[in-house]
Amino acid sequence: MNLETVDFKTVLRLAWQQSGMTLEELAQKSGIPFGQIVRYVNTEDEYHPNPYKVIALSRAMNTTILIDWMYAQLKTRQQFQGYFRVSKEVSDVVTEITRALEDGRISEYERRKLLGEIEEALKELSALKDHLMVGG
Repeated sequence: MNLETVDFKTVLRLAWQQSGMTLEELAQKSGIPFGQIVRYVNTEDEYHPNPYKVIALSRAMNTTILIDWMYAQLKTRQQFQGYFRVSKEVSDVVTEITRALEDGRISEYERRKLLGEIEEALKELSALKDHLMVGG
């Protein structure tokens, strides 16, 4: 199988079938809600996991094929690198918001940390936008 040309859902379905797990087991072991797992494997649904969930799925199924697929895509499609960086930075922002709001308020330290994460996300978004504007 050429991982550079095959779509994600095909690779995911192959990995899932080889794992012998039920979708319920995969959801429980990966920590991803069952409804999302169903959407990921449904070839009629355009819903795809972010890179962090791809890693969680890989670990849950004890396989590297999903990671290998992501690597093959990165080698052949430079814009995916931007997508992954944006996804990571936005995830960092969400993590900081969640941490900051645990006690119901945002401290000065948390505010500065959150602003820093937002700046990083905005830089990555801007770089991705520029790449896409030139036909990337």
